[in-house]
Amino acid sequence: MIDYYIVYSDLSIYDSRATDEPPLRGVQVVVQQHPDVGWHVQCKYDFYIRRDGRWVGVDRAGLFDALEEMGLARFNIGFKHQVLVRGKWRKVDEFGLYKYLETNTLALFGRTETTKKFYAAMAVANSIRQVQLEKTGLLPEEVANG
Repeated sequence: MIDYYIVYSDLSIYDSRATDEPPLRGVQVVVQQHPDVGWHVQCKYDFYIRRDGRWVGVDRAGLFDALEEMGLARFNIGFKHQVLVRGKWRKVDEFGLYKYLETNTLALFGRTETTKKFYAAMAVANSIRQVQLEKTGLLPEEVANG
């Protein structure tokens, strides 16, 4: 069963059945199962992190909060951040922080594209959502029948 899809800038699609880690850069849209609405579409976030088994879109401040909550980073005013590496705290600048995120697959990096590319990615995401809703019977009958 597929729990989520990720649509990228080049319109490639990654889904949760894959055995490798998702590509980290160029995320346009995340489509995932949601207990209340069936399938949920998220877009236009700077980062996407895993929280309670789901992808959650966050901005820079939300990313920092999440990493602190997980006990993986400490953030100070300025650029003297610390990340936990093999049980020891290491000082990093902003670039080092993003490298740490990539190395440990802690976040996907969103990307703002041209309007045309973004709408193409949204069209793909909405098609995925509609197909999944139809498969699970969660799409209202009047919409499913046209």
